[in-house]
Amino acid sequence: MRRREFLGVLGGATAWSFAAQAQQSSKIPLVGVLWHGSKEKELANPWHQNVRDDFASFGYIADKTIRYEERFPDERQNLYDQFASELVAAGADMLLCLDLPGVLALKKATSRIPIVFLGLNDSSALSSGLVQSLARPGGNATGLVGPARDMYSKAVEIFKQLIPGVSRLALLVNPDIPAQVALQTDFYATAATANGIQLEVFEARDKHTIDETFPKIVQAKCDGVVIANQGSFYLLRDELSEAALFNRLPTMGPSDVFVPSGILVSYSPVLRQRIVGLVTYAVRILRGEKPSDLPVEFPTKFELVFNLKTAAALNLTVPPLVLTAADRVIE
Repeated sequence: MRRREFLGVLGGATAWSFAAQAQQSSKIPLVGVLWHGSKEKELANPWHQNVRDDFASFGYIADKTIRYEERFPDERQNLYDQFASELVAAGADMLLCLDLPGVLALKKATSRIPIVFLGLNDSSALSSGLVQSLARPGGNATGLVGPARDMYSKAVEIFKQLIPGVSRLALLVNPDIPAQVALQTDFYATAATANGIQLEVFEARDKHTIDETFPKIVQAKCDGVVIANQGSFYLLRDELSEAALFNRLPTMGPSDVFVPSGILVSYSPVLRQRIVGLVTYAVRILRGEKPSDLPVEFPTKFELVFNLKTAAALNLTVPPLVLTAADRVIE
């Protein structure tokens, strides 16, 4: 081949390569989101829009520079598995989920597509094989885990200060997710023992069972209730608040988002900031970083939130020292 012809072929190949790279780099990413509740419940919650707003803050605008494919399994394990496979088959470039059943279903469906998770505990992330270590996840999944064990002790200590004389505490769990129940029971049992309190576990999974269970808690002579950090309860905040008030039971929620609904108090990481962290990790991966290199993050900031209207309805006076320590008060 003559030198001029060779250079022409080489130049054409180079131009094609640059064009192909440009086309590939301009591809609109598809983010698959595996929620945990029903579509009706999830769309009614602010964090559904929060996710999109946070992506937009990085320049990823829905249907312009990013596309979303969403599934809503309504807390049903068979649908978690089905929808995880559907999101993989849809060609998602990134997968997001907010609870343990969701991330396990996604991990089972793909070892290639990056997964960013929220709502797990460090123990479950490790014991399930989801990550090799918290510092170096090593696979296709990383994200944000819940607080360490000592936060639960502090939460129960705050509750004890709020309700002088508390001796028996109820823990409300959803039995449909045994791994979460085991961890939450372990954490709260340790925290209760450290504070000289007896813990009793009660179960609920929907409005009907919530309404059945709270009177049983009263009959068991429990002085208050702590709600386990499980996804289903986030979507039942109003129902839990109504039952707690009707049965006159002081109740502590697992997140700040429970308190505006009428739950008395929470001490926890701020959910809004956790969602920002979830999206920030997703964006870093979309821009070229590997999930295997991004350490699993623990929460670093916690908020104590009170609902004084609920306290008044329960004839509770929040001690001044406890109230002064509050980061936010709802009146």
